[in-house]
Amino acid sequence: MAAAVPRFDWFSLVIMTPCRPTPAAFHLPLTVLPDARTGRDVRQVTDGEFECVAPYMDKHAWSRDDRYLVFTCNRTGTWQPYRLEVETGEVVQLLEVRHGNFRSVCVDPERGEAYCQSGNTFVAVELGTLKPRLAVDFSRFFPDLAQQGKGFAASLSRDGGLVALSYRSADGRGAILTAPTDGSQEFEIVQLPRDEVYPGHELICPGDDRLISFHGYPDRQNRPNGIPELRAAQWRFDLRSRDLRPLVFVPEGFRATHCLWGRSGNRFYFHRKTVPSWMPTALCSVDREGRDLRVYHETSDYRLGHCCPSPDERWLVTDSQDPDENILMLVHLEGGPRHLLCWPNASIGSGRPDRRHPSLPPHTDRHTHPGFSSTGRYVHYTSDVSGRSQVYVVPVADLL
Repeated sequence: MAAAVPRFDWFSLVIMTPCRPTPAAFHLPLTVLPDARTGRDVRQVTDGEFECVAPYMDKHAWSRDDRYLVFTCNRTGTWQPYRLEVETGEVVQLLEVRHGNFRSVCVDPERGEAYCQSGNTFVAVELGTLKPRLAVDFSRFFPDLAQQGKGFAASLSRDGGLVALSYRSADGRGAILTAPTDGSQEFEIVQLPRDEVYPGHELICPGDDRLISFHGYPDRQNRPNGIPELRAAQWRFDLRSRDLRPLVFVPEGFRATHCLWGRSGNRFYFHRKTVPSWMPTALCSVDREGRDLRVYHETSDYRLGHCCPSPDERWLVTDSQDPDENILMLVHLEGGPRHLLCWPNASIGSGRPDRRHPSLPPHTDRHTHPGFSSTGRYVHYTSDVSGRSQVYVVPVADLL
């Protein structure tokens, strides 16, 4: 087990940062196994009597040069953020956070920092030096943020200078809360212009820091008798004009899920699922205005679930949500080839009680949530095929 890492607190962060000890590094075994069905090399980059989870597919996980990959791990008994040097297997804990969870870290590749949720704060840690700084403290707005859900990874602007969170104002109305990440604690709250929509899963458009996408709650996609506009899967909110309108709207009999921006901010990608059968399912996108619908791939062979565009937005990597037997596939967005990379075989809804150790909680992350590295040379994902969630990397440069 690694040496103890100094616990995050305001005194050590603000006053004693120059004297902060460097956490002891350790190594995780790198296992390279050809996929039994496709033959492509798959690297298992974490392993042990614990669980590891990579960031959600709409958050960045890699340093700009692909040297480092971040993940969370419960090897010490609590979920903590770690940095993995992919080629050597060297691992170091980024920070000792309070009340972290398995979605409590992501990367700003432009500035070379990992953003770690610690309690009601985001702490930015330089990936190279491991120097921490307080980026944002949400305590006066979210006194119980640390106790909610699966953890919060920062929804960052493309240059890492701004973060956004959904917020409910004192009168109960939905709003978007934004703050710069420079530690100045200068917050802006912009209320939604309508009361019947509350925001969640908010993302800053990479091409426009003042444009926010979010999933509207309550989810009304499958309510055919309701107000048609409120069936929107995703909303587009302009913080300057307060203009709020649907961004993704699919016809009755379908729903859109797992949405995210491409790096350019010009296209917004999502899965279109048939209701209630799921299939056929399709990989789609719209432009920044919610127009120009494009359908890249439609299938009834797999229950496509989560996708992520490559940095140049010429490819999507997608998983499927078929329990215990599921795929990872590259789809060309201009009519080119599709490549079946491997079979992660995550448990999805089954829970796989026959393999899961009885000491582990019943659920951490049973979906793969794939993502691309910064250069596009690698795809990463999480799978509990072994009975414990671990992180995997697939080299794909030869296919792009």
